[in-house]
Amino acid sequence: MHAKLNTAKYPGIKQSKVKALKSLLQNRFSSDEILDLETADAMAKLSFELNYPLSLVVNRQGKFISLTVGEPSDVELPELKKFRTGASNLCGHRIIYIII
Repeated sequence: MHAKLNTAKYPGIKQSKVKALKSLLQNRFSSDEILDLETADAMAKLSFELNYPLSLVVNRQGKFISLTVGEPSDVELPELKKFRTGASNLCGHRIIYIII
């Protein structure tokens, strides 16, 4: 599964910033961490430079699923067909939201 970048609500983002956002998607961190310092710093810097909030979706293994420029309500979650869902099951995706 490849990580997805969603900038649809903000189409005027400079190519250099889009490239920086895409390079951020190449990262991953340990599954026992909620967020590592390197990723938090990079997201804070990009959020400040863009003047837009960022929402990152991370799975249980620490792999980045998607990065959305915008509010958490703008995040496109992956299909949950392959996950058992129900009242007692969670899919294991975390949404990390940063606004500076």
